[in-house]
Amino acid sequence: MQPSFVIGEDVGRAGPDFGWDEMAILDAFNAKQQRVAAEVLEDDPVAQALKRLIDEIPSRRWKGTATDLLATVSRKATQDELSSKAWPQRANWLTNRLRRLAPLMRREWRPEVDPDRWDGRSRSVVIEMLDEPLQ
Repeated sequence: MQPSFVIGEDVGRAGPDFGWDEMAILDAFNAKQQRVAAEVLEDDPVAQALKRLIDEIPSRRWKGTATDLLATVSRKATQDELSSKAWPQRANWLTNRLRRLAPLMRREWRPEVDPDRWDGRSRSVVIEMLDEPLQ
């Protein structure tokens, strides 16, 4: 499967053959990706709880084990989120979800998410909001 930016370039190059402006097609493609990312994050209970957690931390940075993160983010979750079938019951489920959500979160909220940081003794999860938007 090609990365989305490659597919977007292919679509953009094909546009003039159909009478479409190349930049207009790429802009529409990027806008659609933005809408899809926003919808996925809005509908994901883990993403919403993580967003509330990070927004409430003054340093906008969280670091700890996956088990700690699950306990912490569970305290920020609503009852509906906790009872959702999508809510992770174990720490490894949470890190797997983070790996899948990270690209969308980076696109929308600008956090740096590293669910597999090794500090020499143990693996930790680091979530940090970036000051500068990603390109």
